[in-house]
Amino acid sequence: MNKNPTQSHERIISLDIIRGFALIGILLVNMPTFHTPDVLAALNGIPLLYEGTDHLLRLLLDMFVQTKFYPIFSFLFGLGAFMFMSRTKKGLWDHHTLYKRRMLVLLAFGLCHLIIFWSGDILTTYALAGLLLLCFEKVKNKTLLYWAAFFFIFMTMTTYLLTPSTYPVLDAYGVSKLNEAIDMYRYSSFAELLRYRWNEEVVYILFLNTIFSIMNMLPWFLLGMYSGRIGLFKHSDTHMKWIQRVWWTSLLLSLFPLTYMVIVYLNGISSTYVNDLLAVELSGMTLSIWYIASIVLLLQKKVWQKICYPLSYFGRMAFTNYLTQTLLCYLIFVVGGYYGQVSLVEGTWIALGILALQMIWSWLWLKQFRFGPLEWLWRSLTYGQLQPLKRNK
Repeated sequence: MNKNPTQSHERIISLDIIRGFALIGILLVNMPTFHTPDVLAALNGIPLLYEGTDHLLRLLLDMFVQTKFYPIFSFLFGLGAFMFMSRTKKGLWDHHTLYKRRMLVLLAFGLCHLIIFWSGDILTTYALAGLLLLCFEKVKNKTLLYWAAFFFIFMTMTTYLLTPSTYPVLDAYGVSKLNEAIDMYRYSSFAELLRYRWNEEVVYILFLNTIFSIMNMLPWFLLGMYSGRIGLFKHSDTHMKWIQRVWWTSLLLSLFPLTYMVIVYLNGISSTYVNDLLAVELSGMTLSIWYIASIVLLLQKKVWQKICYPLSYFGRMAFTNYLTQTLLCYLIFVVGGYYGQVSLVEGTWIALGILALQMIWSWLWLKQFRFGPLEWLWRSLTYGQLQPLKRNK
């Protein structure tokens, strides 16, 4: 069995850069859920109101960040799953066994992350959706695209049918629910908070929201698998004209929902809750593709390769950095007592500070080691033996 780590010359640097770029957006999206009861509000249909600069920032986040980066991560995860299975097929062990073990280890990480620290965990969903990818391993390329299209259409229609047209109202019940959450996160003991989160958040996410999330991510997983099969990034030069067409198409399609959001913000037209939500969701589908295509096209120029290269260190440690973001925010907002006391703008500045520190740390770490610490642990548990961590001098 091939138990050797992926060598540096085998890596596709553009994927590490895209992953690093996506991780920036992931923290910007997640930050409000770290310092406010955003998850609880979403589960209970309680609106969070923003005013002034926070309102403008919420618009910008909805336009360019919200729903735009989890598709990129999901796409890369599907591509990574294909690359892992392709590489392990050359080994002595059944690559299905290794892949399942890899997903089960990820599931264990995800459940610990979800139950102990943060209800916005995505690793649990990735692991379960990743296991479903085995059902599509032998499906033809065109059929993969058909399935991806089916899930996109199905989930868009489901969102439209299940979402109410009118905005939820922040009533006395909603206010008391949010205040209760803030008090629990600020003043309760670790055991009390764990019990509260299990009853109010975790149970609903595990047994209700996970299925919906899997269905949302699965089409991106399938597109990632498809891109791996056709060598979209390994032989990007041969696909450049197609990538340019995708760039223009995704940009033009993004203009419609983005323009709608700006007009609604300026009170140019009356809107409905379901239409506003669909605008955010649809722009996420198109703009995420545009972001990927933009990075691939930029990296054709040497000047942009140099500018973007530091993101590759950040992206190579995405697993470690993702979980470290949770730990840092837990220490700042829950242990530090700032939960519910931070504005959207202030939270964004904190996110940018965390990102800067993580980028520096990723660069310093990977100068000495082959993998990030949690990437190394994940790989070691997958292969059943400790992997070499220290770089050879």
